[in-house]
Amino acid sequence: MFYDYFRASDAVISALIDGSEWMGPLLPPEVGEPVDAVDAKWIEPQVTLGRLVGFVQGMPWRVDLMEVTSIDPDEDADAGLLQIGDAARDALAGVTADQGPDLVARWVVIEEFRGHGDADYLAAVLTGLADLS
Repeated sequence: MFYDYFRASDAVISALIDGSEWMGPLLPPEVGEPVDAVDAKWIEPQVTLGRLVGFVQGMPWRVDLMEVTSIDPDEDADAGLLQIGDAARDALAGVTADQGPDLVARWVVIEEFRGHGDADYLAAVLTGLADLS
């Protein structure tokens, strides 16, 4: 699965929802402003990203850890355009460079990666998400 995490204005969000040419925030329709985004293949928000957020917050993952809301009126919370909650965003925003290696070492071995986690890739995703947040 392909997941892109991004920060954008309401105008960009509306264009992404309404745009028939939309291929994701990394390839947005012409909306007059850039979209800050992180390409995060296979990092779905509720479990895979949720595990990272749990590590950042110092708590075990649980089903309700990640608040994920659909903002695409034609989709449900399993697909389309989703918004992660403020608590997850704030947790990621607080990640420092010193914390990165420990977080990645814990994240790379989660069950969802089935032993195929790539530490360099995950470090880049973590840095991107922290910067984006």
